Amino acid sequence: MKVLYLIRRCAPLDGAARTLLRLIENNPSVEAHVACRFSFGCIDSVAVSEVDSCSALQTLIAAGHYDIIHYFRTSGYELFDWAVKALRHLKLKTPIITTICQRPSYPQLLPSVAELTQSVRVVMIDRAAMNDPLFDFIAADRKRHIYFGATQRDIELTEQLAAAWHPTPGRVVFGRGSTPGKVPADYCKITDRINVPGKHVVIAGIPVNSPVRRQAEGRGYVEMVDALPYDEWLKLCAGFDVFLYYLPKQGHSSIDGTLGQAMMLGKPVVYYGPAAPAERLVHGVNGFVAKDPSEIPSYCDRLGADAELRRRMGAAARQSTISDFSMAACVRAYNALYKEVLAEVKAGREPVPVKVPMSYRKHFAHYSWRGWLRSELAGSMIERLSHRLKPLPERT
Repeated sequence: MKVLYLIRRCAPLDGAARTLLRLIENNPSVEAHVACRFSFGCIDSVAVSEVDSCSALQTLIAAGHYDIIHYFRTSGYELFDWAVKALRHLKLKTPIITTICQRPSYPQLLPSVAELTQSVRVVMIDRAAMNDPLFDFIAADRKRHIYFGATQRDIELTEQLAAAWHPTPGRVVFGRGSTPGKVPADYCKITDRINVPGKHVVIAGIPVNSPVRRQAEGRGYVEMVDALPYDEWLKLCAGFDVFLYYLPKQGHSSIDGTLGQAMMLGKPVVYYGPAAPAERLVHGVNGFVAKDPSEIPSYCDRLGADAELRRRMGAAARQSTISDFSMAACVRAYNALYKEVLAEVKAGREPVPVKVPMSYRKHFAHYSWRGWLRSELAGSMIERLSHRLKPLPERT
């Protein structure tokens, strides 16, 4: 089976791109090629092509003879539009499957009308997205829910890192990974209220010129760390005692791979934010889910004062992540979906078109220009940062 994957940025700092590359690496049933607008530091084992126009993508599609086009929807709209135009020019009916890699109703990242109507299936990556009322107009047989998950390499690497870590006596590290937009403006005001002797707060993924770094000014216990390649990030995260993940409640976070990585490392979690990441957590078992930011310090105090509670919750965090969020299960689900779609094509069954209501069309039109601006700014930032990072190591 030949699949052309589309994603706007194929870069080591992009969580969606990293997940896509792992999906490909762990799926021997698929002969894959990735087409993107920008690529930085991708691994040699996956074929990646940058395309800068509809004609370039059309040439790639014509030469590849793909069975399926699988679009990873992050930001920007041009790749999908080019794919649809290219298929029309080539008079092909190659089915397009779209996976939405963030909260679908986030105003600046809304899927376009074309993406919803021209996709034979729309895949949501968490239950919160699957049940988002804004997309109730998509028929149940056109939607799927498929979690991404941990690879065997992730499981083995995190086990090794966790076994090698030893806590520092008299010090409790509350850490997190992030991008600047996921750090609330009052994050350090909340951590000021943590009453744990020897507390140290680490926020990774913050560029040296980011305004977020101003939160650390005058706070000797706060350490800001620049963006890191994946394996180096895991080594840093292995040194945390507690994963403190406070996110903007109305942000675009989905099921969140960063949180999953910390849990695989056996870190107990204190969480507040959108609904999707909380799907990884069972309150009081593998972490604490705060109902309000004001509850965060008290949960941190409990974990900071009780090493046995940290150990017990951390073990549960790792176990639940491995058992409930598996890349092997993800691969099986996507292969089943590919076969289902190809069977429909072979039988000549045309999918019933999605009828997008005028209310959504107006909603999208209102926010789409902001989404375009956001994606352009984000792309520029990732390009600047990626030039300072070494390429991702090839996975074995």
